[in-house]
Formats: sequence, C-alpha cells, structure tokens
Amino acid sequence: MKNLNTQQSKSGNRYNFQIYKNTEVGVKEGRLVMLYAEKNGKKMMVCCNDKREIHPVEMDLPTNISSSAHRAVFNRRKLADSRYTLESSIYPNTFLAFEPDEKKSGVSKLVLRYKGSDDVDDSTEFFLRS
Repeated sequence: MKNLNTQQSKSGNRYNFQIYKNTEVGVKEGRLVMLYAEKNGKKMMVCCNDKREIHPVEMDLPTNISSSAHRAVFNRRKLADSRYTLESSIYPNTFLAFEPDEKKSGVSKLVLRYKGSDDVDDSTEFFLRS
C-alpha cells in the first residue's frame, strides 16, 4: 500500500489515496483505492451515499478491505501517463469528477458523474503525482 497525493485544490484541501491489492475475483482492471483528506487531525473519507452523491465520513483507514463494493472504495484505472479515472465500486459507470461549487466562487467540489463506456468526459479524469 502507498499513499499518493493529488494536486492541492484551490480550497487548500489535499486528497490522499490508500491503495489496496485486488484480492476478489471479478474486480475490474485497476486498483481499489480509498480517497481521503485530513481535517483537524482526522481522516475524512470520500464516500458515496444512496442518492449517488459524495459526502465526507470520518473513519479510520482499514489495513485490508474485505469487499470491493463499499461506499468509500473506488476503482482507480490508468488511462495514459499520469491520467486516471476513479469509478465508484457500488455504482458502475459512475465516476468521481470535479465541478465548480456554486456556493463558493473559485472552488471545485467532488461529485459523482455517470459516464457510459463510449462517453468522453474530461471532468472524470485526474492527474496524479506522488
């Protein structure tokens, strides 16, 4: 397992990835990851809810994950170079994306966005650096 830092957002948040080995049969290509930010010394996980929205949940990072389908687990797939997509493990064809926050000028927020296999949506692509 290793943590990768994504670029720091305009709001000052730095997102980290916890990467897990795929041990389950039937997991799509890619790596299972959990995405989190630290706030006041606590880990806030990026989670999907029943309305297919993103919300933060305070939780400890597990050492192992027992299921590839979990509200905080995403499938990270490499596209090219350092470009990746992050697909929800509980909502197929639904990816993390950034979109402008209408309430805060100049700030982007994480959202879930449906994308079919033939659709092109640059907002679902992330550049990662370690």
